Amino acid sequence: MNSQITAKEFNIKGVVQGVGFRPFIFQLAHHYGLKGEVFNTSKGVTVIVETSSDNLNNIERFKIDITDKKPPLSIISEINSQSIAPSHYKDFVISKSTKFSPLYETSKNSSDGYYDSSDICWSNSNIGSPKSCLSNSPQVTLISPDVSVCDDCIKEMQDPNDRRFGYPFINCTNCGPRYTIIKDIPYDRPKTSMSVFKMCKECQKEYDDPFNRRFHAQPNACPTCGPHLFIVDKFGKVVLDDKLKRVIPADDKIIKNTNYNGNISNGLCSISSLEYAAMLLKEGKIVAIKGLGGFHLAVDAMNPNAVAELRRRKKRPHKPFALMAKSVDAASELVFISSDERQILESHHRPIVLLAKKKGVVYDKVGNNDRCSLRYIAPNNQFLGIMLPYTPLHYFLLEKGPSILVMTSGNRSGEPLSIDNEDAMDAFSNIADYFLLHNRDIYFRADDSIVQVQNQVPRFFRRSRGYAPLPIILPNYIIVFQINKSAVPIAPPPPPSPIERGNNHSLPLGRVGEGQNNYLESYKYNSNSDNYDYILGCGAGLKNTLCLTSGNFAFLSQHIGDLENEKVFNFYTNSINHLKKIFNIEPTVVAYDLHPDYLSSKFARSLKEQSNICQKVHKKDEDNSSIIFVPVQHHHAHAVSCMAENGIQGDVIAITLDGTGLGADGNIWGGEVFVCNEKNFERKAHIKYLPMPGGDAATKEPWRMAVSYLYAAFGDDMFLLEIPFIKEFLNNGKAQSSSNKIAFIVQMIKKKINTPLTSSCGRLFDAVASLCSIRHEITFESQAAIELQGKSIFIENENSERYEIAIHKNSDNKILDTINSQPLLIIDFIPCIKNIVEDISNRVSIEEIAAKFHQTIIESFVIAAKKVSVETGIKRVVLSGGVFNNLIILNGMIHFLEKDGFQVYSHSKVPSGDGGISLGQVVVARMQMLQEGKTITH
Repeated sequence: MNSQITAKEFNIKGVVQGVGFRPFIFQLAHHYGLKGEVFNTSKGVTVIVETSSDNLNNIERFKIDITDKKPPLSIISEINSQSIAPSHYKDFVISKSTKFSPLYETSKNSSDGYYDSSDICWSNSNIGSPKSCLSNSPQVTLISPDVSVCDDCIKEMQDPNDRRFGYPFINCTNCGPRYTIIKDIPYDRPKTSMSVFKMCKECQKEYDDPFNRRFHAQPNACPTCGPHLFIVDKFGKVVLDDKLKRVIPADDKIIKNTNYNGNISNGLCSISSLEYAAMLLKEGKIVAIKGLGGFHLAVDAMNPNAVAELRRRKKRPHKPFALMAKSVDAASELVFISSDERQILESHHRPIVLLAKKKGVVYDKVGNNDRCSLRYIAPNNQFLGIMLPYTPLHYFLLEKGPSILVMTSGNRSGEPLSIDNEDAMDAFSNIADYFLLHNRDIYFRADDSIVQVQNQVPRFFRRSRGYAPLPIILPNYIIVFQINKSAVPIAPPPPPSPIERGNNHSLPLGRVGEGQNNYLESYKYNSNSDNYDYILGCGAGLKNTLCLTSGNFAFLSQHIGDLENEKVFNFYTNSINHLKKIFNIEPTVVAYDLHPDYLSSKFARSLKEQSNICQKVHKKDEDNSSIIFVPVQHHHAHAVSCMAENGIQGDVIAITLDGTGLGADGNIWGGEVFVCNEKNFERKAHIKYLPMPGGDAATKEPWRMAVSYLYAAFGDDMFLLEIPFIKEFLNNGKAQSSSNKIAFIVQMIKKKINTPLTSSCGRLFDAVASLCSIRHEITFESQAAIELQGKSIFIENENSERYEIAIHKNSDNKILDTINSQPLLIIDFIPCIKNIVEDISNRVSIEEIAAKFHQTIIESFVIAAKKVSVETGIKRVVLSGGVFNNLIILNGMIHFLEKDGFQVYSHSKVPSGDGGISLGQVVVARMQMLQEGKTITH
């Protein structure tokens, strides 16, 4: 009898829990007449199927359909199958989940699974324990990010005969909140913010039915049993409450002004909070809206007075506002939308997509309205950030209210997104006129993601809602490389000696340059530990994300932001703890940036101090510490993040261009050419060092860098230049206080007072933007560079004009920055600055100057890369750093490098800016841990 039954087990990894995967498998198995079971595990999902020997083709078709017809939110990273002994199932059932011990308890029977009582077992027969046993290697279950409401739910919400008609929290297994409502694992309702809402009989019936679209949809709810909306004014007075059926007087000003013709009885209007909020927006009011991952501040985007008032109250004079449009058609009135961009806009991720403004559109024309200039939305910017609605609430507001809304982040300046009702009212009651609130808690905040299609590839400016915490899949690091030697496996080098101090200013194998004020810290290797799978990357100081690894999965957090105040730092530390909890990861290695003042680096050092205290208490030798701490140079992390997401290993040429990052010599880097691999780097070229007057002040006042470059180019003769920049600061030639600003900066430079040296490409952009009188001071990061880009006219061909530059070997033996003590290539932009001044004097248009400058940046680094390639034989180039958010620089660099025969790699899975730093940190740390010859295979 047994010989006539064939049994197979499928172990499926990826995003396969909380996305309707088990009911999908259940229905698929029934379709093919298979017996067996499906259940969640700590690795993913296990499926066991049995059939008679004459029905074997159905198992093969079943396997094919798993990948071809999987649920829309699921992501399959791996399927393994094996034949097993049959158990003679009577039916196919969904069994209870298995859960395994946390990572740090793996030595205590980690292979003994147990049932999770909170998981409902759908079966009428006693199946017993699952037939599959997990390996002893701890694994993590991938968690779906929050995604947009699906078409099926929208149809129900719009159907007057449906019990969820107009319900703003409608969802199913294929859509809705995930990451932002999870408190702990496993992902079951009691461990989400939906735990306080007990399902009614109808919702519970849907939840328990494996043939229903809402089977095990943890946020499942309806108007009877789920969350509800209410509106309060800026003083906290409740205006409407959907649960209490509170009504509005018919003579209410908003009701009268909007000509409401709904249900009016006895002088009272029966109206929902959503309807009233839509009326408020039509009236030009500012409404704070509690959404999926936090608050937005919303106004009618076509009302110039409302938009201007929001800018005034939010104290945000220039930074672009994001827009939410009712549809692609509504958005296309303002911007060009390609088929690729449309696909991203309409994807279930629903990011903000940066789209080119339509040229010649002076006024936004939506319907019959002709009212609002684009300058109110994104002043001096050639792009608009637009997203489509992604919650039922958004769909309703845009249907009943304005068809395009400003939807900007609801937070205090410099603080994280507000997620709590009381906090939001405290944070911006001075900004919003009304608050549209609900009583479903947001457990974890998530800003909107920002994407732009560049060189036909979607690229992240910010990776957050809709994407986090999906992992980046790392390559299998099974070999060790050595710079400039080969790209084939070699014998691993010996572990590093104790910290050395010498004249070496790069950071190969943990060596430290002199005169760095202890910026670089030593680290030791744990010779007794070969477990380097669990690494924490602490990220950078700005645009921070953090990263946790488990095996080949690198989990990047949502966008955290600039670590500059206590609230953001608390969000940062909470994010670390949350990710550790939901992925069962306890890091054994901590990687962090060299900069001593980044709060992320201070956090890592605080962990190190705690670890040292713990060692003393337990009298453990320092070399046997359970946690290893690895400092990683900022731009090396940039380069390796690009390598990691592209799955490449070995030596590459890395061009890393950004605003700031502490170099291994104690200076501020940002215009670099490396030869590097995942473990080491060797600096080969950089922009010529110039003083950065005032240090960080120069990042907010680009005119300071303009003075620095002018003084380097002309010396004291700069004061005689007949250009607008000089005239503006000399106050029409009068020796007023404003005239002293330039003289004061020049004195700082001469006396070397608070003028750290920088090779930053970002600061070069600032200098040129100010020199062209585009922007002398900024109100948001990269504003000057963005506006300079907006002036550019880029022609991608061989005859594109550029300014002069000088690339020469550094002959100063006191500044030899490579491990072989060979001079570096110095990319000198002083000739370029002189050319720009000449063009300004000759009244060449700013647009032409900006275009030529962009081309100069592109060609200068292409030339440098070619010189390094001739020396090393390397033909692979990676591009990373925030400057590559500039599509002119990115597209041009790719074009000319590929034309010269290089294989070019750029970012598409993580931001090229500092939001990708944490990924590079964990990979560098892992590879440096392998110096003793240990390898990791999966």
